[in-house]
Amino acid sequence: GEPTPAGIFVTISSGKVGKVVAVHGTGQLVDVSCPTATTCEATANGNGKNGVVAITKGKAGKFLPVGGVSLLTGISCASATVCEAIGNGPSPKGKDTNPGVAVAITKGKPSKARTMPGTSATGLTMWGVACTKDNTCYGTGSGLFGTDITLEAVVDPIHKGVPGSPSLVAGGYELDNIACTSDSRCWAVGVFFGTAEEGAVVPISNGAQGGVT
Repeated sequence: GEPTPAGIFVTISSGKVGKVVAVHGTGQLVDVSCPTATTCEATANGNGKNGVVAITKGKAGKFLPVGGVSLLTGISCASATVCEAIGNGPSPKGKDTNPGVAVAITKGKPSKARTMPGTSATGLTMWGVACTKDNTCYGTGSGLFGTDITLEAVVDPIHKGVPGSPSLVAGGYELDNIACTSDSRCWAVGVFFGTAEEGAVVPISNGAQGGVT
């Protein structure tokens, strides 16, 4: 029969690419964050499972499933012991929308998924997340909003594992990823619609969003 897909990772040391290492029991490793030189945490999806995998000194730990999740995407670590993953939860009964979710990971152990407030009805697709040293994180993605059900870019604040309400990014269409240069300054990137579909950059300073450029 068909071979079962497995997630993989590759260690890169001083620019040299190491061997491909398969993480069996996972269908795909989606994102990774490395808070130290020897430790990383990755999100995994596929084969009917969603969860996280620790990677230490180039060796994968056990796959740890996360409940209440239909898809895990981004992950970011605020320190060697605290990380945050984001994604989507299952559709509520009678609805075809998927809420945004956040999953705190403490000392390698994932918590239950927490739903981002107000997203069960509208639905969110979350892609990227970045955490600062004070364990404030920002998730990025897109959702359907308004009476005309327009796809809008969103930023969702997550503080110490607790997600806040997502805020719309005026003029945005989708935000795919984010990085923080300090505890007070981050940059999100994605797509907005002007006269054509174009790349977008959104600055976030002390939690406040700037305009799309």
